Amino acid sequence: YLSSYFQVPKSDHPPVDRTIFNGRQLSTHFITPPVVNLMDAPDVIRRMHSFSNRKMLCHVLDLRHWFHQIRVSGPTRDLFNIRCSQRVFRWEVLPMGWSFSPRICQCLAWTAILASTTPYHNGDGLQQARAEIRNSKDPPRYVILRNNAGTDCGFISLTYDNVGVFVDDATIFRAMCDKIHRNFKTANMVNKDGSEQVCQGADLFIDGPTPYKGVSFLGVQYGKRRSPGGNTVIWRHDPSRLEKWKVLSAKLLEPKAVTYRLIAQTVGIILWHYT
Repeated sequence: YLSSYFQVPKSDHPPVDRTIFNGRQLSTHFITPPVVNLMDAPDVIRRMHSFSNRKMLCHVLDLRHWFHQIRVSGPTRDLFNIRCSQRVFRWEVLPMGWSFSPRICQCLAWTAILASTTPYHNGDGLQQARAEIRNSKDPPRYVILRNNAGTDCGFISLTYDNVGVFVDDATIFRAMCDKIHRNFKTANMVNKDGSEQVCQGADLFIDGPTPYKGVSFLGVQYGKRRSPGGNTVIWRHDPSRLEKWKVLSAKLLEPKAVTYRLIAQTVGIILWHYT
């Protein structure tokens, strides 16, 4: 089977494109995959509200080129052929653009996280977590963390390659982050360099005694504000993305500077933040 592909701009410095496998026609030959059960920004805000009056510790990390870390073997590879300049190439890794790719990525990443949150005492925790995912109708939307007293103390969110750990207990927080890192390493899952953020206590308060840092997750920066009735969770668009949007938007006003790449970058930021 032959499919087409296209490229979208990922960054300008250095100029890098993201290659997208166009599996639209290929996907019509498969059943419609189940909807991937994801948290969105309002879900994260609601969850953070339930811990807003406690000391929240946040750890965010990003898996590097997550789809392309997953190798495709056997006859499945024959589905992912593309033609370019009259030559045929075959994808050796899971391509973005096939209808089942998002669900596969979500399920595989959850196995490493579930193996970190569930007390598997016998055998390989990753293998048992994989079995749990296979036997479930859907991967979890998020995972609630509980302390030794059985009280909710945080949650973990996953959106494909973006992992967010939000905990109010420092001991559980450190243990959970260590376990996730260890299981990612065991499963040969590689983090993106420089993607990790750790934000603690006062760093989250926009009106706190220390400079406000907040934590960025899925393009949104979260924090807290003190109020008489208790702390309020606040959010704003990631300043770095807004600054990039301003620069790109200004270039659109220069007719000679407008390119398809520039238009794609600008539209991508708008769609990401406002849909």
